[in-house]
Amino acid sequence: MLNFFQFQNGLNKFVKRGVVSSFFSNVLPPEPKIRKQQVTVFGCTGQIGFQVSKSLAKLGHSVVAVSRARTKNNSAKLDELYELGCNLKETKGKRDYSTYKKFLKNTETCVFVERVTGEEIVPIQSVALKAALSAGVQCFVPTEFGSNNLVRERGIVDFLDLKKDFQDILKQSGINYKLIFTGGFFDYFLPNLRFFEKITTFGKMDTIYPTHDLRDIGAITARIISDPRVAKKGVQICSNLITQIQALNWLYEAFPNYKFERIHYDSETILKNLKTSGNEITAKGGHETDKERWQLNKMIWIDQQLYFKDERQTLKAHELYPNFEYIKPQDVLKDPIFVFGKKNY
Repeated sequence: MLNFFQFQNGLNKFVKRGVVSSFFSNVLPPEPKIRKQQVTVFGCTGQIGFQVSKSLAKLGHSVVAVSRARTKNNSAKLDELYELGCNLKETKGKRDYSTYKKFLKNTETCVFVERVTGEEIVPIQSVALKAALSAGVQCFVPTEFGSNNLVRERGIVDFLDLKKDFQDILKQSGINYKLIFTGGFFDYFLPNLRFFEKITTFGKMDTIYPTHDLRDIGAITARIISDPRVAKKGVQICSNLITQIQALNWLYEAFPNYKFERIHYDSETILKNLKTSGNEITAKGGHETDKERWQLNKMIWIDQQLYFKDERQTLKAHELYPNFEYIKPQDVLKDPIFVFGKKNY
């Protein structure tokens, strides 16, 4: 039979692993039945907005899917949303109070995932929030979808600090809100050659980080939106926890005969580039400034703040929805279309 000290030592091991704190601090009621509502999604053709809009429609919600305008690039997405029953609207590029309010009539939840620059995060979302309050919207989901911005400290990434500023405004408004932190997207956080000629890695290769498929992020977000357990809380999606070392090993195992070239930006190079970069935008298809990109790289690969292992301020998606099956990164890295952009490489 265990004596007291043996029991205490054993318990301490579980506490250190987070097992006991997780069990006692997050005993959640079961997932409620989905209550259908009208949800307006601003930015419905973006990476996040498109998947969220699709998932909401598939769950039976009434979705007002708002884009800036129909273009050659987003036309196929808009057609798909229309086929799913979404009510398509266009702002015609306008981002003012009356435009937002017009599309929020009879809306219960507003999801704001329009593409915004760092300097637009607070003023543009503040206008949308004001319109939502005036229209009687009950819940506001702001543009987070990245690092856990409830836990992350200030002073590392400028535009993430601005997101924290808007969190303060949101909390003071009195409206219900839901903050969703996704970690990294597969497209950018798994090695592939669709955007660059070489595999790119950064900083500390053994950094543990969460990464997920955009379809899963959309599906989980849609469930969070109608979940009363998440009122005025943050949710961290962190089921796929990997390292860059693991990702490379999976890639090499999947394509053993392909000679991948790799470029590595070590911690010293990241810090050097951070000191010398400015506010220009040189990344292919990017909208962060060069300075913001290297701030992000420092935060993720040196400070290791994309994922906080032991924090309990936010709910965990896998605890809220334990039966949800996530797409696995090791499976995605077997797909030549994901890795090379084509079947024949």
